[in-house]
Amino acid sequence: MGKKAVQFVLALSIVLAAALMFGLVSYAFSRPPAHAEKGGINTRFTEEVLPWGIDRVDAGVVHSHSKGCGVRVAILDTGIDLCHADLRVAGDVTFVPGTTNGDDDNGHGTMVAGIIAALDNDFGVVGIAPGVELYSVKVLNKDGTGEIGAVLNGIEWAIAHNMQVINISFGSRMNMPRSVREALERAYNDGIVIVACAGNEGTASGEGDTIWAPAKYQPVIAVGAIDERNKRDMSSGTGDTLELVAPGINICSTAIGGGYGSISYTSASSPHVAGVAALLCASGVNSCAEVREILQQTAEDLGPPGWDSWYGYGLVNANKALAVALPTIVP
Repeated sequence: MGKKAVQFVLALSIVLAAALMFGLVSYAFSRPPAHAEKGGINTRFTEEVLPWGIDRVDAGVVHSHSKGCGVRVAILDTGIDLCHADLRVAGDVTFVPGTTNGDDDNGHGTMVAGIIAALDNDFGVVGIAPGVELYSVKVLNKDGTGEIGAVLNGIEWAIAHNMQVINISFGSRMNMPRSVREALERAYNDGIVIVACAGNEGTASGEGDTIWAPAKYQPVIAVGAIDERNKRDMSSGTGDTLELVAPGINICSTAIGGGYGSISYTSASSPHVAGVAALLCASGVNSCAEVREILQQTAEDLGPPGWDSWYGYGLVNANKALAVALPTIVP
């Protein structure tokens, strides 16, 4: 599609404006790149910190039983800081013109990666599944935008290289081309769990369907954002395809340049769920349908009883999910 390709919005921010360009959509951002968020890239810790989001979903409780070791997780994003001491990147690839590897030149992808897989060591932060094999699949450029062909290539690369979980913390208000939807179907049919942000164009009233693509498509688990009070962030997307929610406000994570910072909105909530999915895969749950069923059944119900368009099935919970997958080990 070349220059006429859809450009995607990083789920880090609420979109201020959208202009029609070549008959498709180009977006303007209301917030700076992830690494410039609260905390900055120079934040350091004298000892390892458990971010509130990782604690809220009870991931730390299960690390003595599972850290997701060996599960292959692809981060489709702006790349990952390949030299960050608190991340272990097993492989990288880029589909962004003018780049030669999956290194992060924006900051968003590194923060997303840290929520999933920051190492369990003596410094920095710890992720949901610190033992996974992390793969940087660079499909967005330094400005946080990307062409549809790059995203399609990223999905197809994940299929060809036997990824088990894909995280997509970006999206579009426009429907994606049939080629992308078919690629998502192929990935799901091949057993890859696909998790994506619900988007940040929700309203305070929560009315209407505001879930971004690709999160709204059937093969994808759509994830909304809650704050520390377990309340939906008013910008978090709502609608019939919302599946789960996870922490998404002021989440401390790894940042480019070797430091740490804070990321907010559904960019941050999606990797919480992707990390728990990886823990389930490591426990021997190989079916996408079974992973989704366990995540739904063990979620902490928020809002009205049962599924609702604000919270989906509820707040993802690693401890309860692993208790189903490993009932003789996890209480």
